Formats: sequence, structure tokens, C-alpha cells
Amino acid sequence: MPTFRTVYYWQEKDTEFFARFMVARDVGHDMIAEETLEIADERPESVVDNNGVSRIDSGYVQWQKTRIEQRLRLLGKWNPRKYGDKTIHSGDVDNPIAITEVRRVIVD
Repeated sequence: MPTFRTVYYWQEKDTEFFARFMVARDVGHDMIAEETLEIADERPESVVDNNGVSRIDSGYVQWQKTRIEQRLRLLGKWNPRKYGDKTIHSGDVDNPIAITEVRRVIVD
């Protein structure tokens, strides 16, 4: 497997490689998102306490929750348009602010 440095060098030198790399990265992000659904759908583990009562292991549930949250946070950072919070900021390149002039006429 090539080093990161080599891959980044290839990206700089070969535009076709760069385009394929970006598609592969996008597919990888989708796979991570799909993985979060698999983790969430997984049946939680059970433990038997000292009284012989079976219950859901809350530590396991928390661990699964942390795994999902971490993946979602990374996806939001790596690809904010697709996986980030859907907020629109003023002055955004894709959503420019339309300024219209409003005149107020005072009638005596």
C-alpha cells in the first residue's frame, strides 16, 4: 500500500487519478454512514446480574452510541455539505444574500 505522501503526490500530478480518488472517498463516506445504521440496528448485549436476572448491558449501549457519534462527527467534518448540520450562513457562496432597497415614504 502506498504512503499518504505518495497518494497526495499522485493527486497533484494526475487529475484523472484525483477525480477517481474523490469518487472513492465519497463512496467510503457513504459506507461509514451505512455502518452507523448497522451499529444502531445491532441488538444490544445482555448480562445476567447476581440475582440471575437478564438485562441489557448499559455499558455496551453507551459504547455503541459513542461509535455512532464519532463516525457521524467525522463525516460532518469530512463532507459537511452532505453530512454536516444543515445551517445556512449569511454570505454563503451558494446562497448569497439578496439585498433589496426599501424606501419608506412618509405622508403628511
